[in-house]
Amino acid sequence: MLQSSVRHRKVSDIYCRVDSTSCLKLTRAVRNRCKKYEHLGSDVDHSQPLFTTELPKFEGWAPAWSPSQSAPAAESAQRINVESGLDLSPPSVPKTSFSDAREHALEQCYITHPGSLTCSSASVTCDERSGTIMLSLKASVRSTEGKKANRLELEELGWLALKLAAEERAAALNQQMILPCEHDERHRQVLNMLKNGVVLDATKSVNSFGHVSYVVTLEDQVSKQRCQALFKPAIEGDGEGWHRVPIEAAAYHLNLLLGMDCVPPAVFRSACDVDWQHFDRGGAFIYWCSAATGLSKVPPREWGCHPDVMLSDTRILDVLIQNSDRHEGHFMWAEHWAKGAYKAGRVSHDAWRGRMHPILIDQAAGFRPEAFVSLEHENAFGSGPTNTISSKTYMRLRFLDLPAVTAALGEYISPEEIRSLLRRKDEILHHFDTLVGTKGYHQVVLE
Repeated sequence: MLQSSVRHRKVSDIYCRVDSTSCLKLTRAVRNRCKKYEHLGSDVDHSQPLFTTELPKFEGWAPAWSPSQSAPAAESAQRINVESGLDLSPPSVPKTSFSDAREHALEQCYITHPGSLTCSSASVTCDERSGTIMLSLKASVRSTEGKKANRLELEELGWLALKLAAEERAAALNQQMILPCEHDERHRQVLNMLKNGVVLDATKSVNSFGHVSYVVTLEDQVSKQRCQALFKPAIEGDGEGWHRVPIEAAAYHLNLLLGMDCVPPAVFRSACDVDWQHFDRGGAFIYWCSAATGLSKVPPREWGCHPDVMLSDTRILDVLIQNSDRHEGHFMWAEHWAKGAYKAGRVSHDAWRGRMHPILIDQAAGFRPEAFVSLEHENAFGSGPTNTISSKTYMRLRFLDLPAVTAALGEYISPEEIRSLLRRKDEILHHFDTLVGTKGYHQVVLE
């Protein structure tokens, strides 16, 4: 539940941060549970929760402070509840029409600023009959350390807590929406084999540009799972930007952030041994998609997805990474790495049978400074400029922000390249927002 470099201990259903001052300033019920951990240290990260507890479920109302805490808190400190400037003291339970679905509130308490304790909670109520979601964010702020309360300062901290809670919640939901649950585990397995798998065999090949690659078999030494991969060694100068192999991994992670899942899983190893050779510069290990053939040879009605969605998603991805090398040969029809199943209960690479699916290969030309790729450009299938967009991609673009992109792509591209990517994202959203405004939603957005 908590992810922090600062030590913490689980105490029943409450997570208490290991800090004697903070623990002593919590309410009596929590303080007693935390007291035995006070000797473990006084370092505290004010941006992380002191403790997290699930609040009792009330019909129609979720309190910002649990009942066991509210009385001691009222006795020991002044507190201001903040939600749109309203006092949120526990009301009598109202009747509500939002009764079809209800999510538990979760309270998190922080020291957002020394001398105060801020707790926030969120609840979600859904009326499926009207298709309406009601979101409630509540924050309570109280002064500590015997400090005299300043109403405006406490209110300001309350608004800050609501902002942080909203951002955290939106980021968590965005991550949840990226991949279906049934595909997430398979992605982790494949990435683990690509990153840590031992090379069992390798077959060398050289393309028309003189770039060397290897088809290898990888085995996870713990699970004994295997997969085939394409190993692309990094080369000095990155082939003037046309063979920058870390971009294979960057494009894979970006395609997941956009909810696409049409770029093969890829990792970059900084140094490795393949085919009895040591590669000091490392290289990219990219999942090898079996039974591959050119997508242009397959009738669009058999692609398993709307052709306009596939071509729109591809162009949007290529605009974001400025990949000017998306010719027809880089659209493939092959077995998918996550959509499929193992045969006869086995987990070896020859037992995995992926569903045939459109696949995008060879992303290594992305982020060349000289490249210019636009939504107005023709695509490899000759269907014209990109003026339609998948509803899923449209939504995921809205949540593509600096923290998300940095976390996913920061080890592969520079901060300036990340900023440029985000500027292009804004331009893409402006393009489609304008089209929706002039043509109408259903003429632009593909469900």
